[in-house]
Amino acid sequence: MHLYIRIAVPGECQRWAPVALWLGATVIAVFLALLAIDSAYVDGEYIPLGNDAFYHARRMLDTAIGERGFYQFDERLHVPDGSWIPWPWAYDFLMGHAARLAVWVRPATDPLGFLSYVPVVWIAVNAALFMAAAGQAGLSLAHRAIAMLAFALSPLVQLLHSVGRIDHHFVEFTFVLLTSWLGLRWFAAAQDRASAVGLGLALGLAPGFHNGLFILQIPVLLCIGLLWLRGEKLPRHNLHALAMTLIATTAIIVLPSEPFRQGMFEFGLLSWFHLYVAACTSIVLVFIGWRSYDKKSLLTLSSLCLALSIPLVAQLTRGAAFLSGDISTMRDLGEAMSPYKLFFETYGPLNTVGYYSWLLLVAPILLVYYLWRVSRRSQPGNLFFAIMAVFGLALLLTQFRFYYFGLFALIVGSLLVVQRLAERWRWRRGFVAVGLLGCLLIAYQPPLRGHLFRINTLASVRIYEGARPLFLALAERCEQDPGLIFADQDDGNFLLFHTRCSVISNNFILTQEDERKLAQLGAMLRLSPEALRQYRPEVKYVLLRSRDTRIERDGTMEIDSSLPLAKALLLDSEPPDGFELIQTVWGVGEDGEFEPYAKAYAVH
Repeated sequence: MHLYIRIAVPGECQRWAPVALWLGATVIAVFLALLAIDSAYVDGEYIPLGNDAFYHARRMLDTAIGERGFYQFDERLHVPDGSWIPWPWAYDFLMGHAARLAVWVRPATDPLGFLSYVPVVWIAVNAALFMAAAGQAGLSLAHRAIAMLAFALSPLVQLLHSVGRIDHHFVEFTFVLLTSWLGLRWFAAAQDRASAVGLGLALGLAPGFHNGLFILQIPVLLCIGLLWLRGEKLPRHNLHALAMTLIATTAIIVLPSEPFRQGMFEFGLLSWFHLYVAACTSIVLVFIGWRSYDKKSLLTLSSLCLALSIPLVAQLTRGAAFLSGDISTMRDLGEAMSPYKLFFETYGPLNTVGYYSWLLLVAPILLVYYLWRVSRRSQPGNLFFAIMAVFGLALLLTQFRFYYFGLFALIVGSLLVVQRLAERWRWRRGFVAVGLLGCLLIAYQPPLRGHLFRINTLASVRIYEGARPLFLALAERCEQDPGLIFADQDDGNFLLFHTRCSVISNNFILTQEDERKLAQLGAMLRLSPEALRQYRPEVKYVLLRSRDTRIERDGTMEIDSSLPLAKALLLDSEPPDGFELIQTVWGVGEDGEFEPYAKAYAVH
């Protein structure tokens, strides 16, 4: 005789269990995000984390408390021409006005301190969306608990939400999760008009926070198209509701954009390009709702898509270069490399999986599996999840910086595979849950031993930490006498944040004009000090690093003495005529001897 004991979980506990999981994951992730405080707070003041975050911070602070207010064109950048800011208006505008409100409510508030904690607080939002999307995908409560633990312990989540990490990537993650959740809801219940409208709102708002997020329309359109080809017609009124909401929301989000108001059609700026893409998507949705699939309809739709794509070709080619990292300044950036290039060539295996966990090795298998799932006839919700998984995992495997597109698919997609196997083979749920928890802890050993508790450099940028005294010294000079600083593009955002001076270039390299400014910097390094003063007489300050002027000789890196500017400003003991040494930062060279790491000069 066998004795079976069943423990009934009260309905009230079942109802509150997801809330408890969300709260627990949020608490863990917040704790880990706060560990970066030593990198974001120094000498009694907050500083941003990451190079791009310095520019975000500058524009937010100008919006909140600065004299310049909010701007979309920066005359202090790419002097003397100025430059459009490639990021759309919504994120910096809203963050800046939130900081302004905080200062109005409590005048003693440090606006940058307030901004520094927004990503940490936002963990609660992304954790809730992650939990909701995982439930909508069909994960059981026990598997959702494991998914939320994986979310909370992921160094990639920590990287998005660390204190001071005010770059817009954590909000991009929000729109990926929002699209996944609302898409899964609508495809599971296509009669639900509210879900269709919500999905249209999310897709329309997304480009206002990052220009590239228009690509979130692709998996939605692919799923609708595949269902149409298979004869599974979605309700026409809801397809039209999705289309109208998308085009109306996009129109509202592009109206405040100056490039749009000036008639520009640019992938890299929030412009008519984005409204046109939304219009193309809406036209296709209306057509699919109007006509059932047959050979004539397919031919008509194919011709329509071909005609609509003609104005996009040039811009999409540029976009493809951005996605592939085929831009001069991106080729050597770690964030633009694929995780496998980092794994085998750049960071090494343990350092790379310290970010992704050992789940990185599962990603290609999942990609192939969900490609197979796309090819199979399945419920609309399951098809959409498979398409989103392929879309996200493909981006995750393309470049390191696209990890937030595939993190949800990597975690939830893996658990769904195991759950389906367990249901098919009738494995005991308790054993499966315990086994999955053990596998998770093993997979997360590299992060738990390294990246999660690692002490980062100041601002999480090594080149900032080394030259910070020069930025502060130049800030004092520029306060009294602002002007143009000749410096490497990687220092552009730091200088714009700290000083009232302007720069020739920064790391916004998306257009031919951007690359021309970058080429100017390289050409100016080959000038003599006197020639520099004649070529760009408006230059008032120079910040030169030894790393910017090094070449390899006999297997070692040394300052290239054939560059007149490098020799005169870095190697010679006395400054040349017309140059006043402001400050020197010393470092240890490869031979173990002290040498100038960087110098700042005033030009008279």
